[in-house]
Amino acid sequence: NMITVVELATQLRPLLPIALAIAGGTGALRYRADSTDLVYPTSEVTSFVVGARPGGRPKSPLLFVHGCAHGGWVFRGLAQELSAHGYESHCLTLPKSKFKTLEQYTADIGGYIAAHVDGGRPVLLGHSQGGVEVQHYLLNENVDVPPDKRAAAGVLLASAAGHSLESSVRIVLSLLRLYPLAVLRSIVDSNGAEAVGINNLEMMKSTMFAPGTTVTTVCGEGEETLEAYAKRLSPVDSILVAGDALKHHRAGRNKSTPKDLGIPTLTVAAEKDGIIPAFATDSVAEYWGNELLTIPGQGHCFGDAGWESTVVPPLVRWLDANVAAPQNDGSSDTGEAGKMHSHAMLVVEDVDFGRNEYVPFQMDILYTRKELLDAMRQSM
Repeated sequence: NMITVVELATQLRPLLPIALAIAGGTGALRYRADSTDLVYPTSEVTSFVVGARPGGRPKSPLLFVHGCAHGGWVFRGLAQELSAHGYESHCLTLPKSKFKTLEQYTADIGGYIAAHVDGGRPVLLGHSQGGVEVQHYLLNENVDVPPDKRAAAGVLLASAAGHSLESSVRIVLSLLRLYPLAVLRSIVDSNGAEAVGINNLEMMKSTMFAPGTTVTTVCGEGEETLEAYAKRLSPVDSILVAGDALKHHRAGRNKSTPKDLGIPTLTVAAEKDGIIPAFATDSVAEYWGNELLTIPGQGHCFGDAGWESTVVPPLVRWLDANVAAPQNDGSSDTGEAGKMHSHAMLVVEDVDFGRNEYVPFQMDILYTRKELLDAMRQSM
């Protein structure tokens, strides 16, 4: 539901002093960034790559961009799952600082793609603040890179709406109501990481995970407690990214619009998200004109129980249908060949064959699982 100007003003009125602090404080503080800004963990983009399972046909490489106070480590589990489906994943950790601009983050993404991503045009997947950075990259940087390096698609995972002032204000208001001291501390300390609970374990749990979650496997290193997860978080991150995104959008400074890009995009929401509410992901999907996929039972980081079965299958289906084949010339694979590719990998779910595997069959139609299993047994 759209909020009216009067309703918004009524909600904002008690928080006017805080709004003034945000507007004045961050604007003034960014000018001392050169002398006081701590860069964490290093000044260079770092990454790890989870390769695709050998033997399958090549697919477009995936490039993951993390959210506030996080790093590439948060995608390790998902990358391992996607490896089994034939996808190579680059999990980036971008240098962070309190006053790093949106343009600097997207420059990091572009520099990494230019230097390290081969084997086809990449699919960019951005989570939370990383989703804002991916949106900005697609709208501003993607058009300036060589055709063989341009993004083939974009996936926005629990992404904030960098284009919407209303959505941004409502997110801040909801956090202020629940955790006023943490949000105020992030403003006073000019540290965006404070707003996701780096010094407030209960806030981190409730914003990043679904209610009742106490352990997670999303980091790909076995089961760990949320206390251990919290220790992975970066002590600093930028307080400027959301404001920079709004500034660019409202000033009409983006080089492209979503319609100009001509690439498939997907918005993914988490049903139990404690930091990016449904209205925000609705706004993102509407702006990009794409499909909104809501993952049941998952919190903001898609790391709650059952994420392997609720997040991975629909994401793989979308990737296989839209960008499975490597694209090297700037064109989109949306013709009959692309349709055939999406039918060429079928999932086998049978105890006789172990855990779910993708089995290549060159065919123009989808067989039922029973028909496929019968055919395989007859050929063995």
